[in-house]
Amino acid sequence: MYFLTLMMPPLFSLMMLCCFQQTALPQEMQIDNGMNEVGSVRESRAPILLSVPCAWIANFVNCEFENKGIVNRVILGTTSVGTSNCKGKVTSLVEENPSGVSILCTITGTVESRSRGTNGPAIISSTAITTYTSTKRLTFDGKAVHHSPASVSASTHVTITNISSSLPRLRGRFVIQVANKRAQESLSQVELIVNSQTERELSQRIDVDFEAKINNLNYQIASSLPIINYFASTARQLQLWVNKIE
Repeated sequence: MYFLTLMMPPLFSLMMLCCFQQTALPQEMQIDNGMNEVGSVRESRAPILLSVPCAWIANFVNCEFENKGIVNRVILGTTSVGTSNCKGKVTSLVEENPSGVSILCTITGTVESRSRGTNGPAIISSTAITTYTSTKRLTFDGKAVHHSPASVSASTHVTITNISSSLPRLRGRFVIQVANKRAQESLSQVELIVNSQTERELSQRIDVDFEAKINNLNYQIASSLPIINYFASTARQLQLWVNKIE
């Protein structure tokens, strides 16, 4: 087998293969060796073969992150504003997939928010801690990496940290008493609402973050193929092969 290796960044290897036995690659990737039935040489149609390691695609999205944001919600008539801190970790696993490359990304972490809500004269301060797990699947179709929408499963615990009133003296104390009773009675319902909203927000945030990463990833793949234009007018094909060797 004769081959020419073009020097590129370590993440990629671009090889032009020719004159090799068909057993050199898996059956589904066997390549015409450029010989006709009687053994004479005709125009070579050996493909350009791009090797993209699965481990590189997986590690490209692996990371730990921390994002801070603003809380602005209306829950059971109470408008709450405050801050949130989202922490997480992304890990990826290459899956067995005979039809192509599939990478399962798992995102785990916590969201802690502190907010202050007003409902009439009642002022309610609280913290909400959400633990979550999210999954996304990446696929490589031979030309680009794609990703599925994020699925999120979360659990939220809300703690009332303080209840006060904008009214003075006796009226204020009465408001606090009533607000405290109502807050405790509705706490489980509030947790469900906050959890549902947090899951939706996380799903959107994760999709946006991955969209940026995947666009960058696909740009790097595409920008590593300037030689394609040179071969565009020839009979050669372009095949992308994902190297499953870690």
